[in-house]
Amino acid sequence: MAQSRLPNVTIQVLRFEAGAHLADSSGFVLLSFEQDEPPLGYIGTLAGELFLESSRDLARLSAAYDNLKTLTRSPAESVTFKRPPVRRELADRLTLLDRWHHFVLDQPVLVHPGEIIWVEDDNLLVQRANGVVDAYPGFTNR
Repeated sequence: MAQSRLPNVTIQVLRFEAGAHLADSSGFVLLSFEQDEPPLGYIGTLAGELFLESSRDLARLSAAYDNLKTLTRSPAESVTFKRPPVRRELADRLTLLDRWHHFVLDQPVLVHPGEIIWVEDDNLLVQRANGVVDAYPGFTNR
């Protein structure tokens, strides 16, 4: 994480245990400028880009940012944070999966013997016999 050594960069990893938070539906950017330029908020959405300038909108973004900082690991913890190892399994028989351990799939997936299965982020990944990795969306249900 070479970027973490830059003076204008702070990296903080959001704790998984934090669950839902004020910015879980989209990311945002809160820009502040030197000199007398007013701050600016930015949100990229599927419908287009939003640039926010009103003090009310900027206060909401600032509150969301402050909330996120309370849910993250410290900068020192974040730089040394490593994701837990991904559990991979080898399929031993032809199976139609609708769930895998605590992961529930959006649609059933056919897995053949010898294929490798694992979960990353919000996808079940299957490495097929030809080496291609297919991703299937779903969610963790605990």
